[in-house]
Amino acid sequence: MFAFELTISEQHALAPGLSTAAQWAEWLRADGPLEKEHNRAQNPQEPPALSFLPAMQRRRLSPLSRLIFATAWPILKKHLQCPVVFSSRNGEINRSFQLLIELAKGNGVSPTSFGLSVHNAIAGQLAIHHGNYAEQSAISADCNGLENALLDAWLMLQDGAEKVLVLYANDPLDSQYQVSIEREPFALACALLVQKGSEWRLCQNASPPANVPLNEDGSAGVCARLLEGASQWTTHTSQPPACWTWTRQT
Repeated sequence: MFAFELTISEQHALAPGLSTAAQWAEWLRADGPLEKEHNRAQNPQEPPALSFLPAMQRRRLSPLSRLIFATAWPILKKHLQCPVVFSSRNGEINRSFQLLIELAKGNGVSPTSFGLSVHNAIAGQLAIHHGNYAEQSAISADCNGLENALLDAWLMLQDGAEKVLVLYANDPLDSQYQVSIEREPFALACALLVQKGSEWRLCQNASPPANVPLNEDGSAGVCARLLEGASQWTTHTSQPPACWTWTRQT
């Protein structure tokens, strides 16, 4: 068993059709994947406008980057020079597939397109546009991206950081690409500002503790539970019955 503690002082999450805590909570209460998808479809919304960025810069951002910028900016503008941990299962995978298709056709790809496809590209763009020169970390963590990002942030806190912005984001590979890969149901972005403290205890267990609700909605379910104020749940790792258990202590 391994555990660590920290405090989440600010939180924000966005997905198509899910922009408020009430919408996330209603989505979470829906019964089953089909009802959840129907619930999300009832809240159509335009892509983030990002009016705080010049038009030239906005045009370079992918749909996933736009979600992350819209999620992180309200927190970053209040906390200048804040270390950042960016976590994503597949990052800019759709942009990468587009580049591969162009190469397969015998076409060249621009250095800019390639640079924007690498895993830490989104964190780099955010740092450049915001003028954030603090430490940045980018990780790929399979199905427990938020938990592993929080662990990385906790280590930064132990190393002297006063606060760390944790960003989790994922965009499922487009259905036109018929490859064997686990796809999340929809794109999402989550921003958590963390500090030293004991508000939350995260514990990795060999099996789920008794009488603790099981989160079967992956990282989206974690985001929803944080926003709706849930106090305890457990989420399987990629090797069940091993799991991460979240417990609110204060």
